[in-house]
Amino acid sequence: MRRIISLACACALLLALASVTASGAKAAAPAPGSYARTTTALNERAGPGMGYRVLRVIPSGGSVYVSGGPYYGGWYRITYAGTGGYVWGSYIYRASGASGGSSGGSARYATTTSALNLRAGPGASYRVLRVIPYHGRVRVVGGPYNGWYKVVYGGTTGYASGYYLSRGGGGSTGGPSNGGSPSQGYYAYATVDLNLRYGPGFGYQARSVIPYGARVYVSGGPYSGYWYRVAYAGASGYVYGSYLSRSSSGYRADYAVWHGSYPYRWIDINLSTQSMAAFQRGTLVRWTYVTTGNYRYPSRRTPTGVYHVLAKVRDHWFISPWPPGSFFYYPPSKSNYDLMFRYGGYYVHDAPWRHHFGPGSNMGYGSPGGDYTGSHGCVNTPYSYMQWLYYWASVGTPIVIHY
Repeated sequence: MRRIISLACACALLLALASVTASGAKAAAPAPGSYARTTTALNERAGPGMGYRVLRVIPSGGSVYVSGGPYYGGWYRITYAGTGGYVWGSYIYRASGASGGSSGGSARYATTTSALNLRAGPGASYRVLRVIPYHGRVRVVGGPYNGWYKVVYGGTTGYASGYYLSRGGGGSTGGPSNGGSPSQGYYAYATVDLNLRYGPGFGYQARSVIPYGARVYVSGGPYSGYWYRVAYAGASGYVYGSYLSRSSSGYRADYAVWHGSYPYRWIDINLSTQSMAAFQRGTLVRWTYVTTGNYRYPSRRTPTGVYHVLAKVRDHWFISPWPPGSFFYYPPSKSNYDLMFRYGGYYVHDAPWRHHFGPGSNMGYGSPGGDYTGSHGCVNTPYSYMQWLYYWASVGTPIVIHY
């Protein structure tokens, strides 16, 4: 009897797979600007995560409009029956014929500006089909889908980030090119805060962090795909080549870019990578991830520029200038260590209410103050780092804020 049931289940599974394959519709990943359907009864949530409250349940087969995403591993912003919210992308699919980007009526070609993952869908959460080598030539057949393009390389069709594609070898399709791949025996620049590792791979321990814009000497590589041996501040190690550029254009190494000389101490805050670095005599002392003003609302973004510590405050209470009921209102909130850098309530401070820092923590929709909705303009910093920074910095210490 068990064998009969097993055979019946196997047949049912094969029929289900055949129907999905035949239709082809459910294989299409959702893309912003397109309509999609749910594959099951699906919770619509107030934010991009399981911790957000459920607004409603969308029935199986419900038609939704996808307006953004993917966020934080696979969440999409959608509208259903007039209600906006977020759903997990594994349970929606874009039916054939839905809009969402150019179909690429005539083939276009592009070149990769680094070794580039070709993924199964338009987002970093989709599985990697293969790695396209640096300077690989791809055929662009669709997109953009929120910065991603559908491409064909070596007979494999998938999606690649436009940030690392260049049309005809000049100008990127979705972001700046990396200014040329580093070569052995040359100087290059870090395009993000970059781990310097003991070996050529992500499995090796990081020995230090090379700050955004810092110059390194490239002495060998590529190894194990796209790793380079470099020297920085007297230490040698390995870095991933996608985050190195032969050109310093657009990369601000440190305070010296603005003033032409190194102060004794300064604080560098990178809004692009949501990170902070403390320097002393041109050498990195300590580094951490932070959370800055919510990027979705321009009035709440952390201001860029060269500032200085204006005051040091302990046990500071933040009182909302917005009334209760306002979108930006927040309850009275106490922090322990605060460095004011601009009049009008702008501080670098610890944030006991925050559980997540770093990339993505300031990009969510919703009232600022949540784990993924950024701050109201201040720089939220992990407690242990902020405690140290409070005593390390002095009134007058420069604070450089930039993208």
